[in-house]
Amino acid sequence: MISLKRLSTITLRILLVCILVVLVVRMVSLVSSRLNLRPSYKDVKEILLADSPSGEQPDISLLSIHPATRDLCFPYLDDAVRSFNIRLNDILTVSRARGHDFRYIFQGGYGSGFLRLNTVGNDLDYSLKIHLGELDVTGRDSEAAADALLKRIEEFLNSYLDVMIHDRGPELVPTWFSYMRKGRLRSRKFHRKHLAESFKSLWKDRAHYMMFESRAGTIVPSSVPAGTLTLWTHLMPSSHSNQIRYTKDMFPGIREFSVGLSFYIDLADKGRSSGWRSRRDVPVLCLHPYSGRMIGLDRYFIFIAPGGERSRDYVETQVRKDPDLFTSYRINVGGDLVEQVEVQLAMGLPLKALKRLHQAFDYLKPIFDDSFCAEIEEFLERRMNGSDVLLSEETRVLASQAAAVLSNRTSLDVYLDSGDLALVMDRISENLARLDARSADLPFIGASGNRFDLMGRKLKYGWLYGNNPRSIRGILLEIVDETKARTTACLADAEEETMSWHRRIITELGACGVRPIPVYGLSSDGILGVLGEDIEGIATIDDLNRLVSAIDDCSWRYRLIEQDEIPPDKHGSTSYFPALQWLRPSPSEIEEARYREVRAALTADLHWFEQGEVSEAFNQ
Repeated sequence: MISLKRLSTITLRILLVCILVVLVVRMVSLVSSRLNLRPSYKDVKEILLADSPSGEQPDISLLSIHPATRDLCFPYLDDAVRSFNIRLNDILTVSRARGHDFRYIFQGGYGSGFLRLNTVGNDLDYSLKIHLGELDVTGRDSEAAADALLKRIEEFLNSYLDVMIHDRGPELVPTWFSYMRKGRLRSRKFHRKHLAESFKSLWKDRAHYMMFESRAGTIVPSSVPAGTLTLWTHLMPSSHSNQIRYTKDMFPGIREFSVGLSFYIDLADKGRSSGWRSRRDVPVLCLHPYSGRMIGLDRYFIFIAPGGERSRDYVETQVRKDPDLFTSYRINVGGDLVEQVEVQLAMGLPLKALKRLHQAFDYLKPIFDDSFCAEIEEFLERRMNGSDVLLSEETRVLASQAAAVLSNRTSLDVYLDSGDLALVMDRISENLARLDARSADLPFIGASGNRFDLMGRKLKYGWLYGNNPRSIRGILLEIVDETKARTTACLADAEEETMSWHRRIITELGACGVRPIPVYGLSSDGILGVLGEDIEGIATIDDLNRLVSAIDDCSWRYRLIEQDEIPPDKHGSTSYFPALQWLRPSPSEIEEARYREVRAALTADLHWFEQGEVSEAFNQ
C-alpha cells in the first residue's frame, strides 16, 4: 500500500509536470504571437542584410495641390511618412529578390485630418498605388487571367506584410490583416469570379456595370469606367504608430496608420490573333465593402496630400487628362458625401456627420456665393473644434487604440518596451480628470464625474500593479463608450443646423436637376426597386429606364415597389439606408442652364491642377 507521504510526493510531481507543460505551451504561444512568423517571413532578414543601398534614401514629404487640403500639419507628419517610406523601400528590395518587378505609382495622405477647417486629425489614412509589372495573359481566358492577377496581388501583399513584421518598431507596428490567410486572399473564389467578369468588360472596352453584394447583405448597383479591372474587396492594412501628429503640441500617443492599396498592371498577349488584349497601365480598383463605390481619386482628389513631386505629378496628370470626368466626380461624389451626413447622424456620430458636411461643401464650394461660404465655414469650424469635443475625441481615440494594442501580444511588447503605452495611460487618466472637472456643464453625458474618476484610478493603478491587460482593456472600452457619448452630447444642439446645411446643399443640386434616387437591389440580374414616394414629382419609372437604356452594356432596370417588397439585409431588417443613384432624370430648361453654370464653375476650379502652378494661398 502506498503511504500517504509517497502519494503526496507523486501528486506534487504530477502537478509540477503539468505546470511545466502549461508554461512551455504558453511560452511557445507567446513567441509565436510576438513574431507572427509565416513561412515567407524567414528570408526577409537575409535579403535586407545582403542589400547594399547605393546612397541615402529619398526624403519624402507631403505636398499641396488644392487649397481644400490643410497643409499646416505637413511638417508634423514628416516622421510618420519617413518611417513608412523606409519600409516601402524594403518591400521593393524583398520583392525584387523574390523575382517581382513592383514599383510605386503614387502615395499620399488623405482623409478628415487634412480638412482645412479641422485642426486636429485622429489618425493617418494613406493611399498607395502599386504597379505590379507585366502579366502574360497569352492563351488565358478571363478566369485564368483573374487567377494570375490575384496571385500577383498576393505576392505583393506577402512582401508588404513580411517587411512590416520584420521592420516593426514603435513608429509602425502592423496589426492583423484579416483579408489574408496563409498567404492567400480570403474568399478567393468569390474575388476571382468577379474579377473575371471585369476582364470580359475590359477586353470589350466597355464600362463594367454590376450588382454588388455588400457586406451588409444587400445588393447595390455599382459601375467602373472602361479600361479598368475590379476587386470586390477593400485592401487596407493598418499599423499603430507613435509618430502621428497634426500640430506642434499634439500628443501623438498610439494612433492608427492605415494604407489603402490599389494597383496597376500591364497585360501582355503575345498570340498572333489575340494581341488586341494587350493593355498598359490598367487600373485595378477596389470597391467599398458596403456601398460598392470604387475607392480612388474620385473620392479625395481635392483633399489629397501627395508624398513627393512624382506623386503630385500623378494627381495633376490624372485630372488634366480628363477634366470633364473630374468635374462630374465633384457633383456626384459631393452628393454622396452630403447624403452621408444624415446617415452618420442616424448612427449617433455627429462629429463624423460634420466632417462629411465639410467634405461635401468643399467638393461643391465653387458653386456657392460668398455669404453661403462664410456662414457654413463659421459653423463647421466652431463646432468641430470646440474644446470639449477635442478633449473628448482625443480621449476616445487614445483609449480605443490602447485597447487594440492590449489585444495583440506583439504590439503590447513593443509599446511596453518603448514606454509609449505607459504615457498613453497617463494621458488618458489626465484627460478623464479634465473631463470630470467639466462635467457640470454637460449634464447629458450619460455618466457621472465620479465614474470617470473611478475608471481613471482603476486604469492607472490596475496597470501599474495588476498588469492585467484583459481587465484594463475592458476599462478602456468603457471609456471609449463614455467619451463617444460625451461627444454626441456636446454636439446635440448642432444637429438641427447640420441638417439645415444638408438640405441647402441638396436644394442647390436639385436646382441643377441633380437628385438622389433611393434604390433597392432586388436581384443580381440588375433589377432595382424604387418607392413611388421617392420619385413623386421628380421622375417616372419610364424616365429612369430611358436613362439606363441610353448607357451601352448596362443591364440595370427599374421598377416600382411597395414598402413590403424592400429586401432585408443580413439582419433581416428593411430600415437600412438605401443605395442612392444621383441622376438627372428630366431636367427643365432652367435646371439645364444652372447645370451648365455649375459645371463651368467646377471646371474652372481645376486650374489648381495645372502643371507647376503654385498659388500664394499655400504660403499664407
